[in-house]
Amino acid sequence: MNISILGLGYVGITAAACLIKEGHSVTGIDPDLEKIKQINNSQSPVNEAGVEELISEGIKLRSFKASNKLGPHLKKDDICIICVGTPSNEDGSNNIHFIEKASLELAMALKDLKRRKPLSIIYRSTIPPGTMEKIVLKIFDDNLNDFSSKINLIYNPEFLREGTAVEDYFNPPKVVIGSLNGEKDKLVDELYKNIKSKFFYTRFPESEMTKLIDNSWHALKVSYANEIGRLSEKLGLNSEIVNEIFTSDTKLNISKYYLKPGEPFGGSCLPKDVRAIQFLSKDTNPILSNILQSNLEHQNFLYQRLLKRIRKTDRILVNGIAFKKNTDDLRESPNLDAVSRLIADGFNVKIFDKCLSDEVHSRMFDYSKLLGVDLKKVLLKKYKIDNFDIVIDMHNDFKDKNID
Repeated sequence: MNISILGLGYVGITAAACLIKEGHSVTGIDPDLEKIKQINNSQSPVNEAGVEELISEGIKLRSFKASNKLGPHLKKDDICIICVGTPSNEDGSNNIHFIEKASLELAMALKDLKRRKPLSIIYRSTIPPGTMEKIVLKIFDDNLNDFSSKINLIYNPEFLREGTAVEDYFNPPKVVIGSLNGEKDKLVDELYKNIKSKFFYTRFPESEMTKLIDNSWHALKVSYANEIGRLSEKLGLNSEIVNEIFTSDTKLNISKYYLKPGEPFGGSCLPKDVRAIQFLSKDTNPILSNILQSNLEHQNFLYQRLLKRIRKTDRILVNGIAFKKNTDDLRESPNLDAVSRLIADGFNVKIFDKCLSDEVHSRMFDYSKLLGVDLKKVLLKKYKIDNFDIVIDMHNDFKDKNID
């Protein structure tokens, strides 16, 4: 099939890579000209296992190209996938400005375009319930004459974990297909014909709620496990043994994922989606309303424990500042926050991260400056272990160890 993707962040570029692997012809659209140039030079804008190799192959075979504008490709496209960002507003709600912008641009591009069949438009961005019906559908209704004969709107949340996104694309825990009345779409079924998973066909609101529920649950599990870990330490217990016993019960305790006490949660999904579901639930859910506070308390707990291990005279090397091992994502990273606190407290700190040290993108500098850390000054491409008094591995519960 011919497929276009609007938004080439983690979700969009991973989708492009996986669709290329399945033999589809893909056009990626993103307003960032530097990102477009990078992709067309066969380089991935994100550090994600397998993605760069797949997009490089797509460029080589001419089955993939990236552009900053919608174009004539829409006339022959079968499917258009929307993967734009929905960051948090100050009140915790999802900012759907980019959803509205992409929808309007797409509606205007299709307005005078003569197509032989409807275009299936799949939204994968995380959005609050009601967005598809009250906002997206209205945009197309207002700007595209007889829109129901020209497009089919679908909401299909993604369940990709950074670091294993390609594997998760082909082996998802479930596939959720949302539509106005819960009906199927032939092209979407064709798109996922090789995916072996349980499929759910439902209305827009239920499908929109899915991702918020999932990620707030994952965040709750992380916070719960960390609270038990802190309590165990206070009582002089071995938290690893306590955790091993607890997670062995897969019949009642569901799963081991996100249930090992250690790092706070961070990244682009969990904090944002917890804020979103808090906004929706207001003050009626005390557990949900305290997840982020619990996570902040755990960050402070780990930082205070770290301070007990170091001295102001130490030359310190920090290994790993992304929110998760084997990624380059600094969004809401507790590790970057800890580094900024060390620097603010007057410690002599340098950073090494294998996913950032070869090439650090300007977007990472912009983000890190919000926390008072200029990565250009402290990030090392290479290092000698003898130059430091202590090495802190941020991805191993702040334990001190040498780096391989």
